[in-house]
Amino acid sequence: MSTLTAGMASSHAATVVEPAKWDKGRAANRENYKRRYGTEPAIHPKALQETMDIRESRYKWIRDGLDFLRAKLQEVRPDAVILVGDDQDENFSE
Repeated sequence: MSTLTAGMASSHAATVVEPAKWDKGRAANRENYKRRYGTEPAIHPKALQETMDIRESRYKWIRDGLDFLRAKLQEVRPDAVILVGDDQDENFSE
């Protein structure tokens, strides 16, 4: 009989990459949306107000969370890890 020792979750949002790359990722997302739906999506007002300092702060918060998960995984030292992911458009197309 096995024992579940931990449960963890993390988003794979574009904000897990370095803040300097966020605009490139947003542009790619907008292009994918336009290609799929035939119209450009609205730009979120908060994105227009974002400074690099705000991005760096958000990125640090995200990285700190991922570092916490990494440390917990090392602490628990499971015999097996079950990873569930969503490849979205990266690996599958309509």
